[in-house]
Amino acid sequence: MEKEYKNLVLGCQNCHEEFTITPDDFSFYGKIKVPPPTWCPECRMIRRMAFHDHRVLYKRKSDRTGKIIFSVFSQETPYKVWERDIWWSDEWNALDYAKEIDFNKNFFEQMKDLFFSVPLPCQTGWNFVNSDYSAGSGQLKNCYLVFVTTNAEDCMYSTELNKTKSSLDVTRVDSSELCYNSFALNKCYGVLFSSHCDDCMNIYFSRSLVGCNFCFGCTNLRNKKYQ
Repeated sequence: MEKEYKNLVLGCQNCHEEFTITPDDFSFYGKIKVPPPTWCPECRMIRRMAFHDHRVLYKRKSDRTGKIIFSVFSQETPYKVWERDIWWSDEWNALDYAKEIDFNKNFFEQMKDLFFSVPLPCQTGWNFVNSDYSAGSGQLKNCYLVFVTTNAEDCMYSTELNKTKSSLDVTRVDSSELCYNSFALNKCYGVLFSSHCDDCMNIYFSRSLVGCNFCFGCTNLRNKKYQ
């Protein structure tokens, strides 16, 4: 007989705010065989995203040269942050910061000290052309606030792009051009306010289209035109 669950209100062990675990939550945790969480959803999200660098950029000073740079680390963080090009260069030797492990001390405390002493690059990325306001990306040209992207040109306010040009406010887009405010596109041209489209052209306010052209407000179409 399947166990019946009720809503359970707990206090977050991190922020101490109350959060609710619903019967559906308990059922899901049982399926994947994990215990219920002790942190609230927001604190769990913050912890998961702690090492992600595709959300925001800060203007700060380089701890190497004192120049103003753009970084995924704010000026208030305890990390040492250098310019990306210097960090990848031969101007310094990472082994100079090596430390012996002390087995009589807590490992994580030692790892924390190592994190705070070794310099970090201000951004992860390579081959930026006029795209300093981006991070976690490579092969960018004339891009602004673009993150987790490869091979993009003339794009803004977007993330998770590949081989995409002249697009704005899009996410998870591959091999597309002239798209706006859309999500999950592949081989598309001129797709606006739409999602989950593949091999489409001139699509507006639509979802889940494949091989369609000149469609407005459509859903779940295949190889259609002028709908």
